[in-house]
Amino acid sequence: MRCRAQGFAATGDLRSAIELYEQLLRRRPKDTPLLRTLATLCLQCATTECLEKAKTYWRLLENRALPGSPDWMQSRYHVAECCFKLRQFELCRKLLSVARLLYGLPKDKTLRRKFQQLETAAEAATHPPNR
Repeated sequence: MRCRAQGFAATGDLRSAIELYEQLLRRRPKDTPLLRTLATLCLQCATTECLEKAKTYWRLLENRALPGSPDWMQSRYHVAECCFKLRQFELCRKLLSVARLLYGLPKDKTLRRKFQQLETAAEAATHPPNR
């Protein structure tokens, strides 16, 4: 079943891949790599339904990771990214602000840059300039 899901994902049939990965996850709920794959596919799918699922899955991954660890920071970023794409700008901004206050910026340069860019975009969306 995993091979079929990978095949669907490789051909761009994300909905079919997500459906199969969700079946696999029901059988193996503690499989963190599987959950990460599913969260990533839902984020790529980018429909409102998929983004809501992605947010839930990234939240689960965040809860499994040690707070402030690289895995936690990556999961927190993706939860915030889902919020931004769902136009939940204030929540996105708060998630990133709390992470920064408690743990600083991510150590990984690429993730740090993405964190800062998303934080800036969320701030701009939350407080647009007066005209």
